[in-house]
Amino acid sequence: MNKFFENLQSKWNVLAMVLVAMMSLSLASCGGDDDDDGGGDALSDYYFQFEVVDRGTLSDAVASQLMGQLNADAGSLTAYKKSEAIYVFDNMVESLRVDFAGVNEFELSFRVKLMTGKSTVKSKVIHIKTIGCTVD
Repeated sequence: MNKFFENLQSKWNVLAMVLVAMMSLSLASCGGDDDDDGGGDALSDYYFQFEVVDRGTLSDAVASQLMGQLNADAGSLTAYKKSEAIYVFDNMVESLRVDFAGVNEFELSFRVKLMTGKSTVKSKVIHIKTIGCTVD
Protein backbone atom coordinates (compact mmCIF):
# COMPACT_ATOMS: atom_id res chain seq x y z
CA MET A 1 0.00 0.00 0.00
CA ASN A 2 2.87 2.36 0.77
CA LYS A 3 4.37 1.85 -2.73
CA PHE A 4 0.94 2.50 -4.26
CA PHE A 5 0.56 5.77 -2.37
CA GLU A 6 4.09 6.88 -3.36
CA ASN A 7 3.29 6.26 -7.05
CA LEU A 8 0.01 8.12 -6.69
CA GLN A 9 1.68 11.06 -4.96
CA SER A 10 4.33 11.32 -7.69
CA LYS A 11 1.64 11.67 -10.39
CA TRP A 12 -0.12 14.39 -8.40
CA ASN A 13 3.20 16.19 -7.83
CA VAL A 14 3.69 16.26 -11.60
CA LEU A 15 0.21 17.77 -11.88
CA ALA A 16 1.10 20.49 -9.39
CA MET A 17 4.23 21.36 -11.38
CA VAL A 18 2.21 21.47 -14.61
CA LEU A 19 -0.29 23.84 -13.00
CA VAL A 20 2.47 26.19 -11.85
CA ALA A 21 4.14 26.09 -15.27
CA MET A 22 0.88 26.83 -17.10
CA MET A 23 0.08 29.73 -14.81
CA SER A 24 3.51 31.28 -15.35
CA LEU A 25 3.23 30.87 -19.14
CA SER A 26 -0.16 32.54 -19.09
CA LEU A 27 1.22 35.44 -17.10
CA ALA A 28 3.90 35.97 -19.72
CA SER A 29 1.37 35.89 -22.53
CA CYS A 30 -0.90 38.60 -21.13
CA GLY A 31 1.66 41.40 -21.46
CA GLY A 32 0.37 42.59 -24.83
CA ASP A 33 -0.44 46.27 -25.30
CA ASP A 34 -2.97 45.88 -28.11
CA ASP A 35 -6.59 46.63 -27.26
CA ASP A 36 -8.41 44.56 -29.86
CA ASP A 37 -11.22 43.38 -27.56
CA GLY A 38 -12.60 46.84 -26.80
CA GLY A 39 -12.23 46.40 -23.03
CA GLY A 40 -15.16 43.96 -22.77
CA ASP A 41 -13.09 41.33 -20.98
CA ALA A 42 -12.39 42.84 -17.55
CA LEU A 43 -9.65 41.54 -15.28
CA SER A 44 -10.68 39.29 -12.41
CA ASP A 45 -9.14 36.80 -10.01
CA TYR A 46 -9.80 33.13 -10.71
CA TYR A 47 -9.02 29.89 -8.92
CA PHE A 48 -9.46 26.16 -9.40
CA GLN A 49 -11.66 24.04 -7.16
CA PHE A 50 -11.38 20.25 -7.11
CA GLU A 51 -14.03 17.92 -5.65
CA VAL A 52 -14.58 14.17 -5.64
CA VAL A 53 -17.43 12.89 -7.80
CA ASP A 54 -16.75 9.16 -7.35
CA ARG A 55 -13.84 7.90 -5.24
CA GLY A 56 -13.58 4.77 -7.41
CA THR A 57 -11.00 2.37 -5.95
CA LEU A 58 -9.64 4.86 -3.41
CA SER A 59 -10.76 5.17 0.18
CA ASP A 60 -12.72 8.27 1.19
CA ALA A 61 -9.71 9.50 3.17
CA VAL A 62 -7.22 9.14 0.28
CA ALA A 63 -9.61 10.70 -2.26
CA SER A 64 -10.27 13.65 0.09
CA GLN A 65 -6.55 14.05 0.76
CA LEU A 66 -5.81 14.20 -2.97
CA MET A 67 -8.49 16.81 -3.58
CA GLY A 68 -7.15 18.83 -0.64
CA GLN A 69 -3.64 18.65 -2.06
CA LEU A 70 -4.84 19.73 -5.51
CA ASN A 71 -6.82 22.63 -4.04
CA ALA A 72 -3.80 23.73 -2.01
CA ASP A 73 -1.32 23.40 -4.90
CA ALA A 74 -3.44 24.94 -7.64
CA GLY A 75 -2.93 28.55 -6.58
CA SER A 76 -4.88 31.33 -8.19
CA LEU A 77 -4.93 33.36 -11.37
CA THR A 78 -4.67 37.01 -10.35
CA ALA A 79 -5.81 39.78 -12.72
CA TYR A 80 -6.69 37.57 -15.69
CA LYS A 81 -9.15 38.19 -18.47
CA LYS A 82 -11.91 35.59 -18.57
CA SER A 83 -10.68 34.24 -21.92
CA GLU A 84 -7.14 33.84 -20.51
CA ALA A 85 -8.40 32.03 -17.41
CA ILE A 86 -10.48 29.66 -19.57
CA TYR A 87 -7.41 29.01 -21.74
CA VAL A 88 -5.35 28.05 -18.66
CA PHE A 89 -8.23 25.88 -17.38
CA ASP A 90 -8.61 24.05 -20.69
CA ASN A 91 -4.85 23.40 -20.89
CA MET A 92 -4.77 22.11 -17.32
CA VAL A 93 -7.69 19.72 -17.97
CA GLU A 94 -6.04 18.45 -21.17
CA SER A 95 -2.76 17.98 -19.29
CA LEU A 96 -4.57 15.89 -16.68
CA ARG A 97 -6.20 13.78 -19.40
CA VAL A 98 -2.83 13.13 -21.04
CA ASP A 99 -1.03 12.43 -17.73
CA PHE A 100 -3.53 9.72 -16.82
CA ALA A 101 -4.16 8.39 -20.36
CA GLY A 102 -2.10 5.24 -19.79
CA VAL A 103 -2.35 2.54 -17.16
CA ASN A 104 -3.26 3.73 -13.66
CA GLU A 105 -3.22 1.88 -10.35
CA PHE A 106 -6.51 3.40 -9.23
CA GLU A 107 -9.82 4.77 -10.41
CA LEU A 108 -11.22 8.17 -9.46
CA SER A 109 -13.69 10.70 -10.86
CA PHE A 110 -13.46 14.30 -9.81
CA ARG A 111 -14.75 17.69 -10.88
CA VAL A 112 -12.46 20.60 -11.52
CA LYS A 113 -14.04 24.06 -11.62
CA LEU A 114 -12.73 27.41 -12.72
CA MET A 115 -14.12 29.85 -10.18
CA THR A 116 -14.27 33.59 -9.69
CA GLY A 117 -15.61 34.68 -6.35
CA LYS A 118 -18.33 32.12 -5.66
CA SER A 119 -19.33 31.75 -9.31
CA THR A 120 -18.38 28.81 -11.50
CA VAL A 121 -17.01 29.95 -14.85
CA LYS A 122 -16.34 26.49 -16.30
CA SER A 123 -16.47 22.93 -14.98
CA LYS A 124 -15.29 19.53 -16.20
CA VAL A 125 -15.44 16.02 -14.72
CA ILE A 126 -12.30 13.93 -15.09
CA HIS A 127 -12.67 10.14 -14.97
CA ILE A 128 -9.40 8.34 -14.25
CA LYS A 129 -9.75 4.63 -14.95
CA THR A 130 -7.27 1.77 -14.59
CA ILE A 131 -6.76 2.11 -18.34
CA GLY A 132 -7.17 5.63 -19.64
CA CYS A 133 -8.78 8.89 -18.69
CA THR A 134 -11.82 10.72 -20.08
CA VAL A 135 -13.21 14.20 -19.60
CA ASP A 136 -16.90 15.18 -19.56
